[in-house]
This record gives sequence, C-alpha cells and structure tokens, in this order.
Amino acid sequence: MNISERRRFIKQSFGFALSLPTLMSFKINFQEVTYPKILFRVGWNNNDNNELALIPALYRIAQKTILRTEFYLWLGNSDEKLMEMLNKNFTTLKMVTGEIDDSGQPTTDELKKVLSESDLFFYTPGSSTEVDWTGESKDGVETRSLQYCLDNGISYALLGLGNIPDEQESLDRFLKIANGAEFVYSTSSTTDKLLKDKNIKISKIQTAPNPLFGFDLRDDTQSRKVLKEYYLLDKDFLTVDFKAHGIPSEKLKEYSRKVIELIIRWIKETDKNVLLLPNNEVDVDYTVKNIYDPIPEEIKAKVAISKERLMPDLAASIYEKSRIVCGMTLFPSITSINSGNPVMFLSTVNLGTRAKTIEDIGLKNSIQDLDSRSEEELAEVLLEIDDKYLNSIIESDKAREYVGRKLADQFDEINRFINKIANKKENEKKKEKKKKGK
Repeated sequence: MNISERRRFIKQSFGFALSLPTLMSFKINFQEVTYPKILFRVGWNNNDNNELALIPALYRIAQKTILRTEFYLWLGNSDEKLMEMLNKNFTTLKMVTGEIDDSGQPTTDELKKVLSESDLFFYTPGSSTEVDWTGESKDGVETRSLQYCLDNGISYALLGLGNIPDEQESLDRFLKIANGAEFVYSTSSTTDKLLKDKNIKISKIQTAPNPLFGFDLRDDTQSRKVLKEYYLLDKDFLTVDFKAHGIPSEKLKEYSRKVIELIIRWIKETDKNVLLLPNNEVDVDYTVKNIYDPIPEEIKAKVAISKERLMPDLAASIYEKSRIVCGMTLFPSITSINSGNPVMFLSTVNLGTRAKTIEDIGLKNSIQDLDSRSEEELAEVLLEIDDKYLNSIIESDKAREYVGRKLADQFDEINRFINKIANKKENEKKKEKKKKGK
C-alpha cells in the first residue's frame, strides 16, 4: 500500500471508528418520531484555524455518533469564507442567530425558540483560553448562554473550561455552571491538575481528546494548485507553523532564531523543501518578516511561504501531503496525526496546555521545548524523525486510534442521553394520541 492509498484508508477508518460503537447498539425505528435537538455554541475567532476547524470537527463527530437528532449551529462569529466552507461540506446546516443580552434574554425569536426546544445545549470556548465567568460582558468568551440554560432548565454540555477564575464571586458562578452541566469535559490534563491543585471539584468532569481530531474536510484540488505554484507538488517537504501572537516579545527573538536554524539544517541535511504556513492571521506578517526574510538567499531557494492564512480544509490538504509538520499550534499537528503523518510540536511555557494535549494521546516524544532545547538539539530530533520515518508514522497511528476510541466512547454517552430523551418524547406523543382517540 503506497502513502496516498494508506492516507485514504486512515481517513475512512477514522470515520468508521467513530461511528462503530453507536451503530452496533442502534435499533432502527421507522415509526414517525419527534427528533431531539442539539444546539452547538462554538466559533469565536475567525482568524484562527484552531477555532474555525473545531466547528466542522465537532459537527462531524456529532453526525457520526449521535443518531436521529437535529443539529443547530449558533456561531460566536461568522464570515463569508467560513460559511462557504461549511455549506460546501454540509448540506443540512441549520444556523441560529442572536445573543443573550444584558438582561439575560435571547435577542431574537429564533434563538429563544431553538433554546426552548433544545434537548442539549453543547457549549465550547474552543481555542479561547479567556472565558468571561463573571457574566458581565468583560474580556473573554460569553457565558450568559450557559446561565440562561441553567436558569431555564435546559440540559447542557461543557467542552473545555478555559481559564479558571481566581476571584471568589466569579469562581462561585463558574462552579455553579460547571456542576449544573450534564456533561463536562476538559481537553488537557493540565486543566485537571490545575483543578486538583486549587482543590476545585466538578462532579461530572471527564478528560476528552481534543475534538479537532474529528476534522475531515479537505480541498484537494485547490491544495494541488497551491503546491504547484510553490513548486512543491509531489515532493517531500517540511511544513512549518510559527506562532508569534501571545508570545512575550523577549522570547520571540530566541524562538525565531531557533526555527530559522532548524530550517537551514533541514535543507542542508536532507535537500528537501520547506513550506512556511501560518495557522493564524495575526502570525502572517511576523512569519514573513522574522522567519522567511532573514533566511540566507542560498537556502531561501528551497523555502516557500504562504503570505495568507489558508482556510482549514485547504490547509489540512497541504498538511496531509507534507512529509513532516513542525509547528507551535494544535490544528496543524492534530490534522497531521489524523492523516497518519509525523509531527514535531514546538512547545513553550505559554503553549504548555496545548503541548499536554499532544502528550495526553501518547506522543510525548513528539513535543520539543523551545526554551530548553538548543537549535542543534531541535535539528537532531527533526532529522531523526525523518530518518526513522516509518516508526514516526506508527506512533501517529497509535495516537489516532486511541483518540478515535476515546471520542467514540464519550460521544456514545451523549447519544444514549439523547436516545432517552427521544424515547420519552415518543412515549408522550403516544399518550397524547391515545387521549385524542378516546
């Protein structure tokens, strides 16, 4: 089986792994039923592919594991490119608009109606670490929607917690909301440790793999055009993602130097190309000026750079065609693992939680610390991954299989919860018919 055939098999088998546990226990009922509804609250930063990719990833996992259910999307932010990607890949999208205002009420009739009819409100702060646990429209992702569900008896699930508040009033509200949820998931053992260290107890909390592993959208046609433009089509190349946003300025110079040296050493030792592909809009200018421009001209001939952030489906197709992906953000790494490719995650103190996400799935050796590792040490690790390529693929495969099982198990719990609701509604509907028949 060649590499391209193998990758097609991996994509197919991952989707099958997600759906198998549920399909085995599902009994088809052709009678007329009232389908339960799930409303997803997601999507906060349209400049960040970690955030954008989570929307279709979560939606896809739900499609495969939570059966006979209507799904609604309530996006924190939206734009034309995002909607084009979603509509191209999902033909039955149901969108909801509106907000929860200062008085704690929905601002649109459609939002109020869908919330009242929802059997589960599924909320995630996504890649945002700052969450407004005060409920006062301060910095961070809104939580008024969670408060609305709590106040109105609407069942809700919480995927990710973001920052844990220190101020007592905010902490009390956080705990009230978290402990009122039907399901609570953290996506990193770092969060679990923080809760333990602060002696904070959340009754139903579980640790879940990052649902970005459910992302399966690809734009293969456009990716081939992009790679042809960069003279990378059908070539082995290293993709590099550099994160500048949120990193202290005093550290950026050091990190930039190490990544530049890493690129130089890679090209000199392997004679393979490099593609610089920013994952976030705000990192593009920095990558151009401080990573690409300083590379020596004789090396730069084998370095290509995207001077814009590509949409997740297009970027994912490029990661899939890369030999190795080396970067500082989750989406490139997770997508590569999901495609069966080796990764090298460059961690820093500021990226510790994200690094733990990779470590939690069994890929501790794929994480390299930019603070403690010299540029020579980093280069040696990257070259070893390239040299022992099949071993690295096997490690990625193991991680992908683990995540597939774990996500399937956890979403199957949600499916059982939804099935109970469906059965209850159907029984109520039967009782109503009997009353009318008398």
